[in-house]
Amino acid sequence: MKPIALAIITLLVLASTFAFLIRDLWLPGDENATIPPDMELSEFDKCIADGNPMMKSLPAQCAWPNGTVVVDPTMPEPPVADPVACTMDAKICPDGSAVGRVPPSCAFAPCPGDDFLACEAAGNPVMESYPRQCRWENGTTVTEVIPE
Repeated sequence: MKPIALAIITLLVLASTFAFLIRDLWLPGDENATIPPDMELSEFDKCIADGNPMMKSLPAQCAWPNGTVVVDPTMPEPPVADPVACTMDAKICPDGSAVGRVPPSCAFAPCPGDDFLACEAAGNPVMESYPRQCRWENGTTVTEVIPE
């Protein structure tokens, strides 16, 4: 019985090896299962194929274990808004401080204490600090004026 068992094991090993070697050439229902030998993979594709994490960004990025990040070359770069340059003049506020212009509209930033109630009434977030501060949509922060 030993020669028969040895022959069966040998046949199973040979069949498994053969199936492993041709697995990329024959996958039922998938005609595009192989990568043509003349096709070069991008660094991004190699990174993903190696099982490294893909970052959900635009464009997509993949991180190698050593920290190197590669970008998907097939995705377009996101459009970049034209930078806005505002004049460098300043507005002197009633408390003596000065504020500059804020892109993209280049309007003067509100003076400290000005518009705190308007900012709060508009539903903008108020930071619970002392004195409280409110942040406009454009990122400008106004501070509540505390009467002395």
